[in-house]
Amino acid sequence: MQFTEDTLNLMGLREVKKMRFFTLGIAVATYRNSGTKGYSSKPSYGFYTKYKNKDKTTTEKKQRRTKIPWTEEQKSVLSAVAQGSSVFITGSAGTGKTELLMEVVKLLRKLHTRSKVFVTSSTGVSSFAIKGQTLHSFIGVYDANNCSPENLLDMIMGKKRAISRWEKAGALVIDEISMVDAKLFDGLEFVARKLKGVDETWGGIQLVVAGDFCQLPPVNQNSKYVSYAFEADCWNDSFDFQIELTKIFR
Repeated sequence: MQFTEDTLNLMGLREVKKMRFFTLGIAVATYRNSGTKGYSSKPSYGFYTKYKNKDKTTTEKKQRRTKIPWTEEQKSVLSAVAQGSSVFITGSAGTGKTELLMEVVKLLRKLHTRSKVFVTSSTGVSSFAIKGQTLHSFIGVYDANNCSPENLLDMIMGKKRAISRWEKAGALVIDEISMVDAKLFDGLEFVARKLKGVDETWGGIQLVVAGDFCQLPPVNQNSKYVSYAFEADCWNDSFDFQIELTKIFR
């Protein structure tokens, strides 16, 4: 079949128009996907939702699989904390003290509300690991070594934020207790009673302490003899429950 030159030109024109409509269609689709505020990173393809849901399901399954199976020792700690008891947790390296402490913090925040639970540690590195602050930062005094309880209280009385933390505290967590000496531990208990205005051990604050006394000892350059926290006069009165974790996970 033969086509005249005019017919061929007409057919070419139609092809051009088709291309224009096709290009216009792509532009409109792109505009709808990007919206009026810029390009959207979410593709409009139908399989996007399917794969997105699949990833979400996989993540949820992974979270369920990684749930920690607590030992009977750890369960006893969680039970004591849930009842409002003050607890001391010890155990050698690898017994899961940090993981348990993180779970205890979650429980305490349910009992007292998040703003009334203060999570601390004697060192900066360990405070980072439990998402807390250093004990001295919470106290409000960075050079509290060899201070008498009365002097420690006087130093804190000039710091409004520190006073506010003590007054607000419903629960206090102290990790790496091996590096806190007996004098400071007694001093903190004295300060808690005075600032809380409650004549009970630690002013009624629920105390959760963790650490291994066989690891790092207290650091006190101003004293020849340094005593451990468990030698403090208030130590035994500070806790309703003391436990040593024995099962090693690593």
